[in-house]
Amino acid sequence: MTSASASASARPDLFAQPRVLAAAGLLALALGALVAQTQGARMLGLYVVGLALGLTLYHASFGFTAAFRVLMSDSRSAGVRAQMAMLALAVVLFFPALAAGQLFGQPVGGFVLPAGVSVVVGAKLRKSSLKQA
Repeated sequence: MTSASASASARPDLFAQPRVLAAAGLLALALGALVAQTQGARMLGLYVVGLALGLTLYHASFGFTAAFRVLMSDSRSAGVRAQMAMLALAVVLFFPALAAGQLFGQPVGGFVLPAGVSVVVGAKLRKSSLKQA
């Protein structure tokens, strides 16, 4: 076991603490009530699905950074391969809808914007951090 994976496994689970879990639950309920009141039942359903998927991915330790860290530290590529499979599945499922311009009678389209100030600043910060390393 490398020092990176040893420190990750020794880190306490923040959501195992009852106060944090209660606060997160109350916040999720409050946001759900706000979504239901302002956006309607459909958006509330999407909020619940997103919350459930987020909790599932959190408890499965399925994250982009963790997968690449494990690939570099332990030479295990299962997480990165799973991400590539999810990307391929998303492309296969959504490309026909994007090409048609609608899905289930609802218009769909890409969200494309020009590069903004945040991209320039992020690229500059990344370049300077690479020089220091």
